[in-house]
Amino acid sequence: MIEEEGTMALTDFPIKIDPKRAELSVATSTGQRILPFLPKEAFEAALRARVISKLKSGETMQLTEGEQGKLAYQIPGERTLNFLNLFELDIPVSTSVSALTGEILSIDQPAWLRILGFVFS
Repeated sequence: MIEEEGTMALTDFPIKIDPKRAELSVATSTGQRILPFLPKEAFEAALRARVISKLKSGETMQLTEGEQGKLAYQIPGERTLNFLNLFELDIPVSTSVSALTGEILSIDQPAWLRILGFVFS
């Protein structure tokens, strides 16, 4: 588990901490990889991009190695939609954020939200 200021990510990779260089790395199938983005920064990147509004209750982020050996945080979240200030609706949305660059790699959301999402932003 990697934790930064209360934001946690689980991983199956062995974690290595180098205190002299102030680096955190993981040993993946493609070799030792330094993590420039920790869980908190990845979660904040998803919030800033307005992909998610909050982490799904009872869920934890995962650090995985995806396609082409890309390290990414899988974030199970919810996007809160506000309908004319009358009520709010939480829609399950998950996203993948690069652990190396902090960019949003993918978004898994309902098709109707992809099409009409701009109306609720």
